[in-house]
Amino acid sequence: MLFHKDILSGIALLILCLIGTMSVCQLPAAGAGEAVGPATLPKFCLMVLALFAGILIIRGIRLNGMKKNAGFNFCLRSIVFYGFYLLYLYAMVAIGDFIVSMDWIETIPYAGGFAVSTVLFLIFSFCYLRRKRIAEIISVAVLTTAVLAISFGGFFKVLLP
Repeated sequence: MLFHKDILSGIALLILCLIGTMSVCQLPAAGAGEAVGPATLPKFCLMVLALFAGILIIRGIRLNGMKKNAGFNFCLRSIVFYGFYLLYLYAMVAIGDFIVSMDWIETIPYAGGFAVSTVLFLIFSFCYLRRKRIAEIISVAVLTTAVLAISFGGFFKVLLP
């Protein structure tokens, strides 16, 4: 029996949730006087992602059951985007480490890998999604990255890679 693409996408998301959970388990617990700690937001996001992955799997099972000869729906664009997203996560840390290792930069608030890789990821994503206006692509990528860097780095005091 072949699987519907929603089932495979849901399983892939559950695997990502498992990897994320192993990573979040390494974060320190909340302090004695704190209700939430560093792992609270990532745990919440992983639970929501796991919930949506479960819904996607159930939807795929229902759609697979409705077709007598259900085949495997292979979507190369989705797989390429998943691969590019994983590359983005790797590049974020690698670029940050590279910037930190450079001798001519003495003090920076964070490594900078987040900003550089996020801008590049968003620009590629918009181009991949066939957006045409260059000014829109660049402005959204830069503004989104700036808002995320300022809010997480400044307001939430989260160290970015």
